[in-house]
Amino acid sequence: MEKVIDKMMQTKFTHCVSSELHRPLTDQITVLDIERLVAVVFGMLRIRRRDFVEVYKKESCTAIKAVVKQTKIEVVAKEDFENKENAASADPLFELKCLWVNLFE
Repeated sequence: MEKVIDKMMQTKFTHCVSSELHRPLTDQITVLDIERLVAVVFGMLRIRRRDFVEVYKKESCTAIKAVVKQTKIEVVAKEDFENKENAASADPLFELKCLWVNLFE
């Protein structure tokens, strides 16, 4: 029975964290239900389950990678559009910008 409760809490924690971290940045509405997350975290602490920090770390890294990837796509698309408009005046810093964006991958 304890294993089932542990699995349920772990699943709920992962769901709460991933839904909050992967929501669009333009949304002002939070998806997270604070009381539910607090209950799940305290429940995990009560049964001495402390690996939820690793789950949060994994989900946050995934969310950061997705944001960086989306930002990279938007920047490259914008720069490509601007370079096509002004082919004669290409930005010399464009290669440097791409290098920094590639480092985040």
